[in-house]
Amino acid sequence: MTPSFRLLACLVALGCLGAGVAQAQAPTPGRRAPPNRGLGMPAALPDPTTSAGNVGVRLEPGAVLCRTPEELQRRQAAMVAQGAGDEPSLPAGCFLVGARTPVEVLERRGYGRTQVKTLGRTSETGWTDAYLPQR
Repeated sequence: MTPSFRLLACLVALGCLGAGVAQAQAPTPGRRAPPNRGLGMPAALPDPTTSAGNVGVRLEPGAVLCRTPEELQRRQAAMVAQGAGDEPSLPAGCFLVGARTPVEVLERRGYGRTQVKTLGRTSETGWTDAYLPQR
């Protein structure tokens, strides 16, 4: 056999193997697909802006809520001092949020100061430095 026929025969054989593998992987009509064994991509999460359980913007547990922007500024200064080795403390007008709390954003002053109004049983207005996405 000449080298060109040998090369052509190898290419035909590889093409037949490739077609057989592709046919074996294609789903057959009327046959169920094999179960997913955890391989591949995870299920997509629902879009938070259109899901039925959307509670909107909320403060997560551990977020700080202060009554005035000055108290929030004192809290941020206390965080800087804590990084330098001082004892952690919250100013008198600030408290930690204990549970997820839905809020309405009233005003934004830069990245670290947002005025919010809590929604629910008790409605409070205060300032937080927590990240709250714009909607």
